[in-house]
Formats: sequence, structure tokens, C-alpha cells
Amino acid sequence: MKATNKRTIWVWLSIAVVLFLGLGLIVSGSQPKEYTNYLSKSPSPTGIKAFYTYMKEEKQDVKRWYGTPDKLKDDTGNQTLFMTGPYFRFDQEEGKQYTEWMEQGNTIVLLKQDPVGYFDVKIEGGAPVENPVVEVSQEGNSYKGYIPHGIRLQTKEEDTPLWTDERGTIALERPIGEGKLIVAVTPDWVTNELVLEEEHVELLTYLVNQANSDTILFDEYVHGQDNMPGYISVFPKGLLVFVLQLGLLTVLFVWMKGKRFGSVYLPRSAQVRYGDERLRALAAWYMRSELYADSLSIQEQYVRHVVHERYGVPVQWSWEDIVERISPRLQEGQVEQWKKWQKELEYVRHATTWSKKDYLYWSKKLDDIQKGVQEG
Repeated sequence: MKATNKRTIWVWLSIAVVLFLGLGLIVSGSQPKEYTNYLSKSPSPTGIKAFYTYMKEEKQDVKRWYGTPDKLKDDTGNQTLFMTGPYFRFDQEEGKQYTEWMEQGNTIVLLKQDPVGYFDVKIEGGAPVENPVVEVSQEGNSYKGYIPHGIRLQTKEEDTPLWTDERGTIALERPIGEGKLIVAVTPDWVTNELVLEEEHVELLTYLVNQANSDTILFDEYVHGQDNMPGYISVFPKGLLVFVLQLGLLTVLFVWMKGKRFGSVYLPRSAQVRYGDERLRALAAWYMRSELYADSLSIQEQYVRHVVHERYGVPVQWSWEDIVERISPRLQEGQVEQWKKWQKELEYVRHATTWSKKDYLYWSKKLDDIQKGVQEG
């Protein structure tokens, strides 16, 4: 009788825990969500969901694009990739892949306040302005637009200015092979907050019509990996709650049916083989053999793998490229620390002759860098 009562208590306790977790999921799902700027699914003032929805209604083939540039495969051309406020600058290989895609007959529309570093685009000016509402000229017509900065584009001989004002070129079109690149320094015009202000809709519609494409892709990859849809997000929330409840009940059932679990003891052979004793023996062998350069090279490679695990950058990149890629994700103080680490790691990478004293000093420094990456 006592065993039956005990089991009943466990069953009701399990039900209570499951209901509590399910209610927590439902409540947490109703909390306001924070979005990165310029996301096409963001309803916040800095998102571009309104413009994306407007384009979906005006054109038949409009969708979001989450893929890397090497996934842009289209032999027929006539597609447009809409980039609004990219979060990071492309590396050399990504820039090459985007360019090759345009050369096939496709278009990239880049909206970036400071587009330096993208497709060899140059700017001029940049001083703050007193009156942010300017007269924008477009094929002889005049519109009003909100531009709170003085940045304008430098044009090349082959470029066609699309929007201009008294300060210079606001948007331009540049032929790239059989395709083209369209650049504008006004990404905020597309945001939910400003898209209906002044005459931004007319100006943006003109820009889209210049692309003259059958398919428009709103690029979400350029806003960072954190905005990619996760595997779990494709499942209904009700199904996730059910799976969570089923998993919890399974654990409780196994717990009730299982035997007492004791401590796990590793055999002595495993501790010696995989523990500190092996590492100490290996380090002592490098010291006796004076293989200082090999030892430091291994440490430097290990730091690369630690950086790869934390930030996802390839281990074969140079330290200069690694630091440039992760800089937008670092705080101001961390950027300066990484620039210092970059110089030290480059020095270790290229030096070939070491004394025992220098080896001990740099081995300790590499160990400190490794810990700094893991803890930072």
C-alpha cells in the first residue's frame, strides 16, 4: 500500500512539473522579441518588414535568402539580391563569389550608409548636416528624402548616377559583366520607421525597377549567423512542448524503475593515458629535444582551433583576416586586445629560432592568449 501511495505521489509530481514547464513556454513566447537592424522579418522600427511585405504584394517572386554567396547558383540570371545594412564586410573569397554571380546577369542592390569595402565602392564627404531633409533628383524629377549625413558616392566613368542632390551622388548603378551593382547610402529609408516618411516609397520603388528582375531575394546572411533560422524553429510550438513533456516523463519513469546510481571510477590506465601525466611527459620530451619551434607552432595552431570553436572562422586564415572578421562582434576594449594578440601570434608563427628562455616566455604568453579567448 505504501509503494502504491509513493508511486501516486511521483505521478502527480510529474504532471505538475510538466504543466509548469508548458505554461512557462507559452508565457515566454508572448514576450517582445529583440531583432537585429534591417531584418525583413522584424516589425521593430529598425526592421524592414513593411517594405518586404509591400514587395511581396507588388511582385510574385519575393523571398528571404539565408545562404552564403557560394550557394547563389543561377545560370539564367535576372535575379536581384537586396542587401540592407550588412553587419560585416566580406572576405576576399565571398566578394569574388558575389561578383561572379552578378557577372552571370544578376543584380545586387546594396544599401549601406558607409559602403567602403564592398565591391570597390568609394565615398566622399561625410560631415554632419544641419537640414537632413534634402531634394533628391531622379531623371529630372525632384523628391524629398531624409539623409542625416553628408556621405556621397564617388562615381567612375562607367557608373550611372541614379539619385543626386547638391552634395553629390546618393545612389549609382555600375555594370558588372552581364549584371549590375546598385549602391545607395540610405539604408534607413527602407526601415519601418522611415519608409513612409517624405517620398521614400517612390524613391525605393524606382531603385527596385532599375534592377528589373523576375526574382528578388532579401539577403539575411549579411546580418550575421545569429539571425539564421534554427532547426528547432521549423517545428510547431505545441509539438515542442509535447516532446518536452514526453522526455521528462520518460526520465522520471526510468528514475523510478532504475537502480541506485553510484559514482563512476576511471581505471588507473585511463588516467595515466589521457590525464596530466601524459601531457607532462610529452612537454618534457620537447624540452629535452629542444624542439621549441615545433612546440610553439603546435600551441599557435591550438589557439587557432580555440578561436574557430568560439567564432566559427576557418583555422587556415591569417591572423589579420581572423581579427578583421571578428572585430564587429567584439567590444571596443576587446578589439585593442585582439590587435595586440595578432602581432604576438604573427611573431610566433614566423619565428624559427628560439632560446630556452624565449621558449618558456612565449609558451606562457600563448597559454594566456588561449585562456583569454576561451574566457572572453
